[in-house]
Amino acid sequence: MAARKGGRGGGGSSSSGSGSSGNSGGRTQRRASERRREEGISALLKDWRILLFLACVFAALLAIYVPSPLGSGFKNGLSGNLKYGLDLVGGSSLQVKLQGVLVKIDAEMNESELQEFLRNRTEAEVVPVNYSGESGVFEIRKNITKEQLESILSEINASIGYDRHGNLFFKEGLTPQTVEETRKIIETKLNMLGLKSIAVRTVGSNLLVVDLAGVPLSEAKRVVGKPGKFEIRIQTEGEGGEIEEGQRLAEIRNITEHVLYGEEISRVAPAPSGERKGNTVVYGATFWLTEEGAEKLREAAMKYGAVDEPEKHELVMLLDENVIYSAPLAQQKRRKS
Repeated sequence: MAARKGGRGGGGSSSSGSGSSGNSGGRTQRRASERRREEGISALLKDWRILLFLACVFAALLAIYVPSPLGSGFKNGLSGNLKYGLDLVGGSSLQVKLQGVLVKIDAEMNESELQEFLRNRTEAEVVPVNYSGESGVFEIRKNITKEQLESILSEINASIGYDRHGNLFFKEGLTPQTVEETRKIIETKLNMLGLKSIAVRTVGSNLLVVDLAGVPLSEAKRVVGKPGKFEIRIQTEGEGGEIEEGQRLAEIRNITEHVLYGEEISRVAPAPSGERKGNTVVYGATFWLTEEGAEKLREAAMKYGAVDEPEKHELVMLLDENVIYSAPLAQQKRRKS
């Protein structure tokens, strides 16, 4: 009995010793872990990249919360000197709605004949386009109702066509290409007027939004709506291709001659026109000259050689004294009279 009791006592004592050893080992591991963590933090604080990062954070906090000359900073609480979003204090946001419809037409006329008919009857720019894989689609750049168009088409026994799903194809809006090209034109015009980094956004199929920070509404309308100073000149010296888009009038004045100003333009298409060349569509601005303007252009083209040697005597167009176009007179326009 005594031996068995002693054995149990010895076993209990042995168990107690093992627990004490385990606790001691756990404390040792924690101390080692703490030492490694302290050494890691110390190593980080000695890394120049970490120090630079902390310095930048500190400088940013100073910029946000230190009171500014305008009296913000601590007075604004957690917001500090921060400004959220686009600052349009005293500025304007203009919405420009583009006019036009997309329509598929079933007619016995060929594409060019139908295009000419629609131009004459709607008194608008009409362009054949590729839209959603549908053929026979035209972009009419003018607000016109379905009923008005049906009345016009009835004159040639034509009608509004159906898409591949059996739905009548008549949509208000323009192609994405036309909207984007118009956006670029407005953006370029604003940049020419010295308003850099102005955001011109497209919304949907017929809406442009122009954000003009710091510009009053009346001034914004004047800037966007003001026609630029347009001029046509003819190259008189040098070689073809020498004049490039983006050049200033001062750079080409000595090798060109003035022909006419924008006052001789009777009408401009409301949106860029497209001419199909192979699988692509090349866009440009379509305009019509007055009779006097057309006569000035004809006489200048003949006088300065644009008819006989068109490659050496390009037609140059400028907007606000910036070259926006330069190319030889088109073949079909070079007939002498």
